Amino acid sequence: MPISDDPDGNFVEQFQTTGFDARTFELFLVAMFREAGHAIDRRHRRPDFTLQRDGHTACVEAVTANPPYQAGIRPYQHFPHDRSDVDEQAYLQDEVVIRLGSPLLSKLKMKYWELPQVKGRPLIFAIQSFHADGALNPQFAA
Repeated sequence: MPISDDPDGNFVEQFQTTGFDARTFELFLVAMFREAGHAIDRRHRRPDFTLQRDGHTACVEAVTANPPYQAGIRPYQHFPHDRSDVDEQAYLQDEVVIRLGSPLLSKLKMKYWELPQVKGRPLIFAIQSFHADGALNPQFAA
């Protein structure tokens, strides 16, 4: 993603500090959208992406569930495999739902659908969990 496609003007700074997870997810989305043949418009600060393909336009806002920030600490480790199936199910149904629900609720409060560049277009919230050890393990994705 070229720096010129940085409507907020803080991509590099956030990528190198507390916004690493969110910015990494945005880079993943850019690669995925391009691979799928979408034209990407980043002229607006919100939402993160306006996509065009085959005469259709949709808006996408990237959302991440992040761990509490602690300077110098990267919390990612492998998912603890000593959990029972019951523990894993409870984790997915209880904790993951809350961890993903909170950032989604915050985004909903921003009423993106009322923005002129979004009105009348599909609005998609792309969410990724970075909130805990093992959160990126596809075997345990929510």
